[in-house]
Amino acid sequence: MKSGYIKDDQLSASGYWLNKEEYSAKHARLDSQTSAGSWSAARFRKGHETWVQVDLKTEMPIYGVVIEGRHSGLPQYVTQFNVQYGLTVHDMTGVSDAETGFPVIFNGNTDQFSHHVERFHQPITARYFRIIPVEWHGHASMRFDLLTC
Repeated sequence: MKSGYIKDDQLSASGYWLNKEEYSAKHARLDSQTSAGSWSAARFRKGHETWVQVDLKTEMPIYGVVIEGRHSGLPQYVTQFNVQYGLTVHDMTGVSDAETGFPVIFNGNTDQFSHHVERFHQPITARYFRIIPVEWHGHASMRFDLLTC
């Protein structure tokens, strides 16, 4: 995504802060310093599903994800998140623990600037890839990229 192979219209979200473009999904690219410096969720309260996703336009293997927090302004970053993926947006599957079957909650950032890498135990194949913040510092704001071949 960082390289630009993903176009702005391939990035979407459940919403963004105050419906202002400066917080929209197109600013969710890893290392982006544009506008507000990240995608920022529309909702501030926990317990409301909020997400950011990418449409890869074709199925591809994904080996993991790299996330970081907001570049500018207040220290805002995701500390825990879930992942969903699928061939359509209507048939998304969460990454689950092989033993328990429960959704995996991945650890996220401990600050807003560091890259945090999460590699999946097994690659997933998807066209759509979604990150759902579970816990965060300040506000659910993030930038990300996928580990692909």
